[in-house]
Amino acid sequence: MRTLFVGLLFVCSLFAQDAKQNILNKVLINDTQVTIDVTKKFITDLDDKSEEVLKKDFQELIYNWKKVEAVYVAGDLDSDYLDSPRYIDVYHNLKENLHEQMQRVRESNDSLAVSMFKNSFKTINALEYILYSNEKITTKDRAISKMILQNIQSHLEDILEVYTTKNRQFLEDETFTNAAVMNALVGSAYKLKEWRVADVLGATLKYKDNPNNNRAEYYLSKNSVLALKAILKTHQAILDAPEYFDFGDLYIKDLTHDEVQITRQIIKDALDALEKIPNDDLTSKEAKEFYVIANNLYNNYFMSLIQELKITSKILDADGD
Repeated sequence: MRTLFVGLLFVCSLFAQDAKQNILNKVLINDTQVTIDVTKKFITDLDDKSEEVLKKDFQELIYNWKKVEAVYVAGDLDSDYLDSPRYIDVYHNLKENLHEQMQRVRESNDSLAVSMFKNSFKTINALEYILYSNEKITTKDRAISKMILQNIQSHLEDILEVYTTKNRQFLEDETFTNAAVMNALVGSAYKLKEWRVADVLGATLKYKDNPNNNRAEYYLSKNSVLALKAILKTHQAILDAPEYFDFGDLYIKDLTHDEVQITRQIIKDALDALEKIPNDDLTSKEAKEFYVIANNLYNNYFMSLIQELKITSKILDADGD
């Protein structure tokens, strides 16, 4: 009996190791590397490619960056990188009017080294304004965009280095890894349903009965639904990947109830509902239907998976991390 028990523990340990290695390599490292590659191509395309190509590059950047951001745990591995996402993306974390400030940069006679002095000026949010606020993308817009993308690339390379060189705790400490990943998913689900959908719908206390699609994350470029899709696809990659043994497969072995299967179905339902939202309109009735599902996802993470896995959850407030 003792031999059987030890054997079962060994098998369970192997399963856990497989899941952690797969998530590290196939999600965290892979998604960050792909985003770096997309950023490099974008920088090159700014030299001579058409506006159509540049806007396609922007979509690719959004989609891949949102995957990196959705399950960002580099700050758990090295606290020096806790704030790295905010040097790339300031959505919902900025009090100033970034669009007004970027217009001043555009109109300034100072060199970009002088006028682009704020970190927020070198983020994906600033890039959207530069690429989509005028009818034509000017030579100066291209130069500003290149500086922004070089900043983004630098921070992405820092993140990749953390995942590739400081991953020992992620691979060896199952309690740490479960907490880091699940808290990332819970935080991501909260921001998805509250910041990215409810605020736009007018379903939060702050904006009660005052829907406005201009609050959507990428309303200028109409890429807000694309960002939501990337986030949900990343949740799926963590918990419901058909190609490899994932955390969902691992948790099924640990839990006595069917929370994992319920969560997997909610993610699928959310992706299906997302496809029905017309013209990137997050004030539509279809967006309201999506919000109900997104809220269910958050509640299922927070009330079921977190509780069953006995993970201490991080507290999120309405306006930030």
